[in-house]
Amino acid sequence: MEAAAAIIGLVAIGANVCKTLGIFISVCKDAPSIAQITHNEMRDFDFALQKVQRILLKKGTEGISELGKSITDVSHLTFTLLTCVSTLSEMERMLDRLLPRQEKMLAGPSSLPQLSYVRRIRWTMASGDLSQLIRRIQQNKISLILLMTMWLTRSRAFS
Repeated sequence: MEAAAAIIGLVAIGANVCKTLGIFISVCKDAPSIAQITHNEMRDFDFALQKVQRILLKKGTEGISELGKSITDVSHLTFTLLTCVSTLSEMERMLDRLLPRQEKMLAGPSSLPQLSYVRRIRWTMASGDLSQLIRRIQQNKISLILLMTMWLTRSRAFS
């Protein structure tokens, strides 16, 4: 049950990060390309988290197979979820420093804001750290996909 609660929180955080980045990219006419790359990776990661959530909460026919239950290492699941929480927390902290306040971004579509020189320098300086976070997000996503593959594998021996 703790895993399901962690996934629910991760899905909420992931959706919030995706939404915030999406708004920034759509209203800032000179948004850095790393912002779009980060948004795309976060969107894919959020999708994987949502799939894991559906499986853990057994919505529809996507419950964990008997084979999946027998080969799942709970410590692997726990470690993966803790790593996801850590990665998303770092991503949120970094974006809090890089993104302008939401009120300014939503001021109006008539004049798309430009990044100030200071903000552009911040984004440039943070691009290496963002790239590392993106790699960690990709690794987390791969771990989640591996878990889902194990969970959904069906075998006649366990039927």
